[in-house]
Amino acid sequence: MHQNVAALTDVDANFPFRPGDSAMDIASNMAELTIAAVRRAVLQLNEDALHTAAERINNAHRLFLFSIGDSQIRARSFQTKLTKINKFAVIGEEYGDMMWTAANLGQDDLAIFLSYAGMVPQHTRILKFLHQRNIPTLLITGNPESDQVQYATQTIAITQSEQERIKIGTFASQASFEYILDTLFTIVYAKSYQHNLAQLKTNYTELFQS
Repeated sequence: MHQNVAALTDVDANFPFRPGDSAMDIASNMAELTIAAVRRAVLQLNEDALHTAAERINNAHRLFLFSIGDSQIRARSFQTKLTKINKFAVIGEEYGDMMWTAANLGQDDLAIFLSYAGMVPQHTRILKFLHQRNIPTLLITGNPESDQVQYATQTIAITQSEQERIKIGTFASQASFEYILDTLFTIVYAKSYQHNLAQLKTNYTELFQS
């Protein structure tokens, strides 16, 4: 698997262009980098992990998303998609109430953490707190050695060829996060495909004809 991952692309995920590259050279490199990031993610996924994560999302009474920086943009995109199947997720860091939000989670809820490095101290503290209370958590990270893994109910770890600090952007890691969340959303959607599709058509028809 690691040999296949290493052979996917020669584009540097940390600096995907060189001085003097044309606009089309950069465009080509970015396309190759994005495709390679998704292919890397596919090679590191497995059926059981995806099924379990989707079941947790589908069965949760409430969903809470914990993420900061670029990863929170991915979380908000996931939050928007979930509304289409009548699931409403809460962004844990909204209005600076992360700790209060975490303190009010119950065992029927699910907390999803997005962190490529898996080193956010507040997240580690919350994961430990939720672990002690037997509250389900899903950690999506690029660091399988993170201290957070020991506290998470389930971890999906997808590594990319990205350094933690010396890079111009989080292109590869965020492409893989977007892909994983989109995949989980579509798996959840597919579990009740006919119901979700019928509900979508009915609700939109009623809304625009009222």
